[in-house]
Amino acid sequence: MYPDITLRILEVGANRLYSLVKQGAIDMGIVIQPFMDMDFIQVPVMRSDAVLILPPNHRFIKHDTIRISRLQYEKFLILTNEYMLHDVIINSCKKAGFVPRIVGESAQWDLLVEGVVNGQGVTILPRPIIEKFCSNRVKIVGLLGPEIPWIPTVIYHKNKFVTSPMQLFLDMLQNK
Repeated sequence: MYPDITLRILEVGANRLYSLVKQGAIDMGIVIQPFMDMDFIQVPVMRSDAVLILPPNHRFIKHDTIRISRLQYEKFLILTNEYMLHDVIINSCKKAGFVPRIVGESAQWDLLVEGVVNGQGVTILPRPIIEKFCSNRVKIVGLLGPEIPWIPTVIYHKNKFVTSPMQLFLDMLQNK
């Protein structure tokens, strides 16, 4: 849409991204909610949820939704602690009365899915990613008690001067 504007994308976990935006090393970033720094402007991009991903032969395969508390004996494969979803999953499990048994971590969601497909455990990932790339290989189950919202949100510091390219990017996201 704007051939004279160069958009540079840095792909890192949301926790590191937050640190880079806070330091002023980058103009803006996309994190997931909950995000609690009042020094930042927050612009939600979309709203969805994180879902449980099961291998095709799992004992919960017939469920469309499941309470997180029923996962207390499962082996978990999760994103590394660079990602906000890492802490959200652990805290959600704790709220449900248990500490998840984490048997593997990766910064790559596709490796987590491969681990699930190969029977190494279960994972929790954003619904849109799984539905777009691999829903035919795994079973997607909604989570209850507590649900895990997945709300990617653009952040930038309140004191940051919003340049024309930044505003055009924000406008484009909000109009999609």
